[in-house]
Amino acid sequence: MAKLDDETAANMYGLTYAMIKSNTELRKLFRTAVAKGYTATLFQAKLKNTKWWSSQSSTLRQYLVQKYSDPGTWKQNRSATAAKINALAVQVGLGNQISKGQYSKLLNAAIYNSKALGWTDDRVKDWLGARAVTHGGAMWGEAGEAFDKLHSTAYLNGISHSTKWYADQSRAIAGGRSTLEAQEASIRTLAAAKYSAFADQIKAGQNVMDLASPYIKSVSSILELPETGIDLKNKYVSDAMTGAKAGASYPLWEFENKLRDDPLWKKTNNARESMMTTARSVLKDFGFSY
Repeated sequence: MAKLDDETAANMYGLTYAMIKSNTELRKLFRTAVAKGYTATLFQAKLKNTKWWSSQSSTLRQYLVQKYSDPGTWKQNRSATAAKINALAVQVGLGNQISKGQYSKLLNAAIYNSKALGWTDDRVKDWLGARAVTHGGAMWGEAGEAFDKLHSTAYLNGISHSTKWYADQSRAIAGGRSTLEAQEASIRTLAAAKYSAFADQIKAGQNVMDLASPYIKSVSSILELPETGIDLKNKYVSDAMTGAKAGASYPLWEFENKLRDDPLWKKTNNARESMMTTARSVLKDFGFSY
């Protein structure tokens, strides 16, 4: 049996090779799996025992579990997502990404970002749109890796750059005229100025999305919205991170009370349960049983 290349082997195990390379624990497991010829099922079992697995989002874990426990449904979902994202690719000027039933490398990456990482359609479209300036695959390889990393760092820190900026900096990094660290530092400098209450943490390497995590989780829980669809553009999260009370002076309880003033909250299950609890308490005070 011919030896699989790293990208193909990674895909067989349900991950991207870029993700595997990003984590020491994953790299070690992957090398062992390839050397010993692990099946996808055995790899998944080993993966679930890693520290990396326990630290990942529920979206990624569900994606991997479904791939191996219900491959039929997984393939159907993937096919539907491919059609939707291919339409977005055509819309932003990248052209059709499906040929004779085969998906392009770009489309495979976008599908993974959507299904495994929980990217919203808006984020996928933004990523595809940024790729439009590299039509023809000129940004794969080292430049492509730098492009994706810069785009991700900017998104996770609430910073927007032009597609030309991403392409120019990625080519400079691949050509040795700049470094990924220098360009990420420039993004963090902008983020530190924008989210000044968290400047020290941002300059130290923390992403704004991670710093905003308690607020994001509260918006998801109280307004019953998917957590993967909430980012720094959400009006409540944005206010918590940049408003007058941004930082330690904006306690979570006060933030959550503000969320409950949103008309959307009144339509949630937790709002209905809260009102029922209040009503029962009032009836009990008047001596009624229920």
